[in-house]
Amino acid sequence: VHSDHVLESGTSCETQTGNQNTEAVKVELTDGWYSINAILDVPLSKQLAAGRLFVGQKLRIWGAGLCGWNGPVS
Repeated sequence: VHSDHVLESGTSCETQTGNQNTEAVKVELTDGWYSINAILDVPLSKQLAAGRLFVGQKLRIWGAGLCGWNGPVS
């Protein structure tokens, strides 16, 4: 997770899951060379709210998908 400060520079947006509206936090993920903007899912949002997710932390991500990307994906 890379950001100057997740709670200040991270922006939030409203997402709708079923009949519930939830606030999703946008963050920048990087491997040190490439970066991509991402929206945290519910489990990661709970970790952030609990203070267990912090700037500079390494995350193991799998099963993620790219939405709205027109470029090639391998």
